[in-house]
Amino acid sequence: MTLVQLTAVLGIGLLAMVVAVAMAYYMLKLSQLTD
Repeated sequence: MTLVQLTAVLGIGLLAMVVAVAMAYYMLKLSQLTD
């Protein structure tokens, strides 16, 4: 695995994690509003 491939995998993994956290946070806020 080259450095470029490694960087791409890490970048995509980090991006996916950020999106997952943002969605979870949004869902939490949404559930608090409806409560």
